[in-house]
Amino acid sequence: HQVVQTHLNLVFNIDNETKEIYATLNLFYKCLDEVSYIVLDSNELIIKEVLNEELKKLNFFTTSINNAPNDIGLAFVIMLKIDNSKCIKDEEGFFHIKYQVSNKAVGIQFHSKDLLNNKNINMFSTKGEAINARSYIPCQDTPSVK
Repeated sequence: HQVVQTHLNLVFNIDNETKEIYATLNLFYKCLDEVSYIVLDSNELIIKEVLNEELKKLNFFTTSINNAPNDIGLAFVIMLKIDNSKCIKDEEGFFHIKYQVSNKAVGIQFHSKDLLNNKNINMFSTKGEAINARSYIPCQDTPSVK
């Protein structure tokens, strides 16, 4: 692993009526070696844009995960620099990912008001066990990386 997440900040904007979830993820990282990109896991995420610390667009793409069934998702590759140059060992940085969570996300559950004691609130929960986190947050979700 050449790049590690050091911490993250996640904000969900949720429409409880349509069950649409829009999110902004601020992901902080540290380069353990010279590297030009980070690979995150994703599943059914609709990536809108990736911005660096100066709010400039970073290049990204998704690709299949080597020898993995399609239902576990895609590798989400983000170039760490605008010019695709490499970060140096021990360099730290962060980027912003703006995306939409699919209504097929296996790691998200919306709860009916009828099931709650307080019938005036809406509630949803996340379930990130095994490899479900990648369905609502792009992250290093491969069990060997966690």
